[in-house]
Amino acid sequence: MKDLKPATAYRIETRGLSLSNGYFPGLLLERTFIKRHVVDGITFLEFQSVSGSRQVIDATTIERVVPLGRVAMRADTLRQPDCA
Repeated sequence: MKDLKPATAYRIETRGLSLSNGYFPGLLLERTFIKRHVVDGITFLEFQSVSGSRQVIDATTIERVVPLGRVAMRADTLRQPDCA
């Protein structure tokens, strides 16, 4: 994740979570990378959605980042079992 480039779109796959009543599969997000923040040794990545809202994600919760180029193409969704 050290090679993320500003103003480039990425598909972000977050880790799934075990819940007491089942399993949350994680998210598939398409966002444009803004910048990296390091606070007290914890790395956060700042992204922007197509609508303009910003989101800061703890880098340890991200399972995979796939470069998309300059534009995000799809809406956000839950990860499906075949994405694992």
